Amino acid sequence: MVNDHGNIIIWDVVLKKKIGQLTKCRDDQSSGGLIAFSPNGAYIARQCKSNEIIYVWDTSTSQIVNEISIDEVTNFAFSPNNDLLAIRQQDQIIIWDL
Repeated sequence: MVNDHGNIIIWDVVLKKKIGQLTKCRDDQSSGGLIAFSPNGAYIARQCKSNEIIYVWDTSTSQIVNEISIDEVTNFAFSPNNDLLAIRQQDQIIIWDL
């Protein structure tokens, strides 16, 4: 879930409680942007609105494990094995090894 301030809140649906919060976007960048979850749920990637950095968080620690500086991103997605991030720019796809 993303709250009104642009923070990503991680919930344990079994325990019904908040287990983490990922903060990197400023309030004025909170709406819009891109977000992707790795297939195994270990990582979340997010690009804030009007930002040229994709942040990758480890969901178990709520720590940023990678910052990818890249512009003109239109979409991104994790590979099935969770090791790569495919980043689509306007006319090309870049594969980033996490």
